[in-house]
Parts: sequence; structure tokens; C-alpha cells
Amino acid sequence: MSFLTPLYLLGALAVSLPILFHMIRRTPRGRVPFSSTMFLEPSPPRITSRSRIENWFLLLLRALAVCLLALAFARPFLRETEGAGVQEGDVSWRYVLIDTSASTRRECVQDELESALDELLDVFDPRDHVAVATFDQTVQERISFEQSAAIDPAQRRQVLAAEVEEIKATWQGTDLGRALLTAAEMLTEATTDEPAPGLQEVIVVSDLQRGSDLTALQAYTWPENVTVRLVTLGEECAPTNAGVSPVVDPEAAVEQSVRVRISNSSDSKRETFRLQWPDDFGGTDDPQATPDGAVEVYVPPGQSRVVRVKYREAGHQPRRLVLSGDDQDFDNTAWLMQMSRQQVRIVYVGSEPADDPQQMRFFVEPIYSSTPRRDVEIVDWTGAGDQPLAGDSDPQLVIVTDVPAPDQAKAIRGYVLQGGTVLFVARTAEQAASMYELAGTQPMPVTEADVADYVMLTDIDFGHPVLAPFGDPRYSDFTKLHFWRHRVIDLQPFEEARVLARFETGEPAIAEIPVGRGRMFVFASGWQPEDSQLAVWSKFVPLMNLLLEYGSGRSDAVRQYEVGETIDLAGLAGGRPLTHVRTPDGTVTPLPDGANEFTSADQPGMYRFQPGSDSAPDDSITVPVNLAAAESRTAPLAPEVLEGAGVILSEESRPESAGESELRERQLQNSELESRQKMWRWFVTTAIVILLLETLLSSWLAGRRARQAAGEAN
Repeated sequence: MSFLTPLYLLGALAVSLPILFHMIRRTPRGRVPFSSTMFLEPSPPRITSRSRIENWFLLLLRALAVCLLALAFARPFLRETEGAGVQEGDVSWRYVLIDTSASTRRECVQDELESALDELLDVFDPRDHVAVATFDQTVQERISFEQSAAIDPAQRRQVLAAEVEEIKATWQGTDLGRALLTAAEMLTEATTDEPAPGLQEVIVVSDLQRGSDLTALQAYTWPENVTVRLVTLGEECAPTNAGVSPVVDPEAAVEQSVRVRISNSSDSKRETFRLQWPDDFGGTDDPQATPDGAVEVYVPPGQSRVVRVKYREAGHQPRRLVLSGDDQDFDNTAWLMQMSRQQVRIVYVGSEPADDPQQMRFFVEPIYSSTPRRDVEIVDWTGAGDQPLAGDSDPQLVIVTDVPAPDQAKAIRGYVLQGGTVLFVARTAEQAASMYELAGTQPMPVTEADVADYVMLTDIDFGHPVLAPFGDPRYSDFTKLHFWRHRVIDLQPFEEARVLARFETGEPAIAEIPVGRGRMFVFASGWQPEDSQLAVWSKFVPLMNLLLEYGSGRSDAVRQYEVGETIDLAGLAGGRPLTHVRTPDGTVTPLPDGANEFTSADQPGMYRFQPGSDSAPDDSITVPVNLAAAESRTAPLAPEVLEGAGVILSEESRPESAGESELRERQLQNSELESRQKMWRWFVTTAIVILLLETLLSSWLAGRRARQAAGEAN
């Protein structure tokens, strides 16, 4: 018998205390005054009855109870039952995770992968249950436990080896936390109904770089019976690695430059690198960088620097920037957003003066101001012979706040039918009736709403692209916006009209009406101070710019995408149909009908979304997709980081000495045996029974002595 906490056995020494107390010879303590003792003979003190053990059986019961309690606290277990635990030769459950993220594209990692997997397959017992999966940002199961069990054990190694040979590295990031969580859950689910599942192990074959994402493990409790073995690749790789990634820079077109971040690995041996423009002028993709315009960058190991690099040729924006000077080149290219300054024309159909703060026209310039990304021109169309819609370049938006003249109405209707966007603001009930003429439908009566004090908005459609950014709980409070006056507009003639917001009285406040290939937005109230608080509302400027971007298909926002991220086509297209995508390798693929997202950005480079299979670049939307910046952090991930996240590492994967590892393994085995046997319960139960017996016996003996004493007294 062995003990998990043997120091508690010292408590058994307490059994000697009653015996010692009983065996101590007592001498008279009191002094009695006496006149003279010279005539008395000396005699030794006589032992009283208290110095003798009256009942040996009662003493043994008490001593036995103390000993049993001491044994129980020492948590005993039998080593001869250790075979019930996990031993060599038992059937095991193994879930193999193979890293295919971008950092494993390094040649030194690929050279070690095949041999590491061969060694791993060689040590598997034919009886073992084995599943294989690859992971990057997602987990792809290649062979499940059920599929593995259906394979002939004699042929399983060949099948696994054939499947492993088909595994190729991707360009995506490394979500190690999600992969470990998935593997642990799959093991737990597979062994739920197994009476003695044996060893349950997750085997991670990876370069284990510091850029791995472990976020998924933060809220996860790791199963106590699942261990993780680490098979580290790339330990012989040259340590110097730096990566380059673009930084959002709205002023790139104005500054004729681009900002990029260079990150140097913490175990790097170099500090100086070069940024160069590839020689891709003239439509070639020659990756050989030229020394013209090269920038020397100093980045200490483990740090990053943001630098601005001027274009090599004014007015020409290169598509990419290349880093050189490190040992690995998989992360040395930054694909750049084409940051041309947009020319935006807005036609305003209204008769109000532009300098009157009580009129809507006064607020148009502040709403649509020029930025480094766009140059805004606002054209006032008063109807005096001007034809701003007749030129070669259509405006991005037409705002109507007055009753258009017949020639204006005809031009506006033709503009919207061809795909233009009109914002119709109902300033008065009489003016609002002209909306039906622009939409080409039967006119309906429009009335002024009866508002006692003010009304607010309700039933806001946050699913619409114009209002979607306000769906975040931080921005979705519209209660501070009050309307003093508004018009009651009947939308029954428009079957496809979409109400984006209503007044709390139920009337439409903002609506979108499809007209031909274009659309007309209708505001039932204006933003002049006598109508509402729209002009001073904090969300009004973003709302109006979102409406412009949605209608024109051009966004002033700059969005950088990484490999594996979902590209928002609805935000890019702004309502324009996009039917095809040209990937970086030149392949043109049709998009699903009505697709609002693109989820197949599986390699870095330029993705061109087109309205047709052979559309010109000017008619397309080009989106650069870059490698995840975290993949450049190729320094090894310390095993202590995984243990800190709650993962239980196998003995060979722990960063401990051989003696510490062996001691810890023995302690874990002892704890497992003791927790399974629970012998302490039997010792405690026996001690309680003995104490009850001792209590009954002592009560009976005390009663007998009392009866004897009473008989002698009589």
C-alpha cells in the first residue's frame, strides 16, 4: 500500500497519548501539616487505581479509530491496481493536427514535414484510433475516427501516408487555439461511450510560431484526460524573418506615397532591410526588384516600424512593394490599394440660397466636403437652361428639394432609369407630390402630418447597407433625433418600395424606391431647422455619405483585407451588379447570383470584381488581399504559453528536466490511482463504526461501575 500524502501518517502517533497519560505514575501533590514525623516509618507512595489500565479492549478501540483516521487523511492506494490506468500497449485515441498555414510555406519547414509525419505514422499501433486534420484559420478534417476504423489495420498506414502526401500549405493565418479546441472536443465526443478509452492525445505537427492565435482557448476548460504532444517543425530554419504589410493611408494619393509596417521576428539576426518597387511598369509581373527608389529600414528584433515610401514615378501607383534582406520570402510582398482621388459630382435641384442657415442648401457643402480621397463638386440646377445631366460624366447623386421643371423632371427620370441615384426630400406637401412623376407612377395625395410636439424614428431597418453601420449597439440609439414637421407619403403605388425607417406614428420616414436600373431615396421630412434636428444630429453626416457611397458604388473608406477574410461585395458594389471575379492567378470565375460576400480569397494579390467576364479594369473594383501580418512572427512559441492557456502537454512536450518530468508523471499516476480507488472512504467509515462501538461500550462499563458502587454503599 502507498500513500498520496504520507505526512498525515504522523497523526497516528496521537494513539500513544492516552497510553502515556494512563501509565504516568502519580505522586501525592498535597501537603498536610504534621507536628513531627520522627516516630513514623518511611514508605513509598502507592499507585492508585487511576494509574492502571482498567479496560484494554476499550483502549484498543480508541487507538484503532485514531490510526484509521490518520490512514484516511494519508489517502492510501494500491499500486498493484495501476494496470487499470494507461499503460504502454493499451489502445489509444490520437487526433493529429497538421499545420498548413502560410508560415509553413518556408522551405525549411516543408523539408522536415514529410520525415516528421513518417516517423509519427511508424509509432502508431495498428489498434489505435487515429484521425487526421489540417488547420490554418479553419480546421479541415481529412480522416475521421469513423473512416479510420473502417480501414483495414494492415493497410491503414499506407492510406494515412497517401492522405498526408496530398496536404499542401495555404496562405492563411494560424488559429492554433481553435484547432486544439476542435481536436479536444472530437476526442471527448468519440470516447464518451468507451468504458476504458486509454490514452487520449492530440498531436500537433506545426512550426509553432508566435503569430499563432490562441484566443479560442481563453474561455475553454481543457479536458483533464486529453494531452497534447508537440511535434515542432523548422527548428533548423534560419531565424531572420521580416514581413511587410500595408497601413491604411487615406492621403496616399495626395502624398504620392504609401505607408507600410515592417515587423522583425524576435529571434532575428539582422536589423536592416530594404523596401523596393518591383519592375512592373508596362504590365509585366517580373518579381525582380529594381534598386530605384529603394528605402533602407532599421527594425530591431521583436519590433516593428511604420515607414512612408514615395512612389518611384509621380502619378503612377504601383500595385505592390517588396521587402528584401531577410532569410524567408513568403511574407515579403505588400499588395497596395489603388488610391486614386475620386471625382464626385452632386446636382442640387432647389431654389434656396446657399448662404441661408435656415435652408437645406446651406448644409450640403459641410455634408459632402472634399477629402484626400475625393474631390466633391456641387452643381446647383436652377432650371435656367442648364443641363448638368447631359454631359459625358453623370453625377453620383441628384438631390431634389423643389418641384422640378418639366425639362428637369424628364432629365432626372432618364438619369434614374439608367442607374442613377436620386434623393428626394419632401419639403412641403405640394412639392412632395412631384415625387410620383419622377418615379413614373400614378400621383397620390400628400398631406402634412399632424404633430403635437415632435415625433421620433422607429422600425429602423439596420439590414439595409445604408443603415447597417448603425446596427452596432454603440450607434443604434436614434432617440435624440426629433422631427417637428413631416409629410404623409403614400407608398402603395410602389410594390418594391423598402421602408428604411418610420415615424413613431407609423408613416414612412425614409424609403428606397427602385426606378428602372436606379433608385430613389425619399425623406418625408427635410433637414432645415423648422422641420427637424437632422442637420445637427451626430449621425446625419455619416448617413448622407453612406447614401452617396451606396448609390454611386464608390466608398471613401479604405479597407484592407487579409487572406481568408470575407470581402463585403455589397459595400464595394454599392448596388451595382458584380458577376465575376478575376483572382491573382488570372482565373476569371463567375460569382453566385445575388452574392453579397466573397469568401474565397485564398491567396495574396489583387482581386478584381467585374460586372462581366471580360469587363475593362475601369469598370471593375480592385481589392488587394495581403498575408496576415501575424504570420511574420516566426519565432518559436514557448510551450509555457500553451500551458498558461490551460492545455495539458504530454511529458515529452513539457519544458522540464528529465528528473522533474519523471517525478511529475509518477505524481500524476499516483493521484489518478488514488482518485479511482478512494480507499479513504472505507477507512473513515470503519473509524466511525469503531467510535460508535467504543461509545456504547464505555457507556455500558460506566453504568456497571455505578451500579456496583451503589451496591457497596448499601
